Amino acid sequence: MKNIKYLCGFALLLCVLLVPTVKADEISCVDITNEEGLKSALTDISSNCTNITLKNSIELKSPIEITKEVAIDGKGNTISAATDFAVSGNNGTLLTAKDSGAKVTLKNLTLSGATKYGAQAYNGGELTLEGVTIKDCKFGGVLANGGKVTIKDLHLGNNGTGGNNGIEISVGQTVTEDHIPEVVMDGKLESDEAEGVINVATNDTNLKNYTVTNTPNTTNKLYVENGGVVVTNQNNEVLYTGNPNTNIISTQATKIHKVSINYNGQTITLAVEDGKTLASVATKLAEIKNAVAGKVFSKFVTETGEDFDENAVITTDLILTAVYVDLPANPDTSDINLYLLLSLIAVSGCGVAYTIKRRFN
Repeated sequence: MKNIKYLCGFALLLCVLLVPTVKADEISCVDITNEEGLKSALTDISSNCTNITLKNSIELKSPIEITKEVAIDGKGNTISAATDFAVSGNNGTLLTAKDSGAKVTLKNLTLSGATKYGAQAYNGGELTLEGVTIKDCKFGGVLANGGKVTIKDLHLGNNGTGGNNGIEISVGQTVTEDHIPEVVMDGKLESDEAEGVINVATNDTNLKNYTVTNTPNTTNKLYVENGGVVVTNQNNEVLYTGNPNTNIISTQATKIHKVSINYNGQTITLAVEDGKTLASVATKLAEIKNAVAGKVFSKFVTETGEDFDENAVITTDLILTAVYVDLPANPDTSDINLYLLLSLIAVSGCGVAYTIKRRFN
């Protein structure tokens, strides 16, 4: 009887060992097809997923809050809000990097139709956007809510109601005091709207400071001007502006002044860092000076007609006009030939005189 028990136990153990085992991360990290699989990969404590891919577009019925380090590669698919999308507490954002342990990277992905925001970095959470499009979200595209948003490649459609709200800088009521919202420009930012691209919240009593910074090799750049954030291209031309909050002017961001220049029938606005000169935007300045065919650049003048020195330190916004003059008329070639002939005779005469002098000395 005892031998039979041992044999049965051994057989049971053998059956357990022979049953195929499947790890959670192997079945839920790659080619996710639905909301349940996505939430499991991102929030289930038994999941070891650090890199997630989507097989198809997914609709969410509720927000997903992420508290770990993870990258989501959408493979060109979309995460959108279902028609019955329900706000969780006060959170109506599709994807949230929540708290300091969250470092979330979104790649090759479109976010759309959120009740509030497409994505947010909350209370020390970090969100990186690379090859991401965000559109048609009711409150805004991205929320830097006491967290850090890094832009590597972001395209913004129209987001917000009653005006565009691409990226909003804010500190919510539940964000702890030690977390300052931050937006880092590390690549390129495109927007279907020119206004309201990066907005500093005006109805947020907890917002005391914020910062925007640029990496050394970024294509677009972010600056602060009169309480608002502007986006420039590599030639310092202002591309987009945000709604300013003059009560909250960041002490941790590079400030600029807008210099609008009228030239060759057009107007551009350049961003010049506070305390620097117009000459500091050398690439675009050279283009302006050589813009009018058949004429040469003479000077810049102010709105009041005064000459403006491009090497003067700029401390305020300016409107300038580039002045050009005609090229000098071509000199008469016959005069040049006569001058050359007379010069040749003079030189020859000097040579002859010097030779005679040496002969008789």
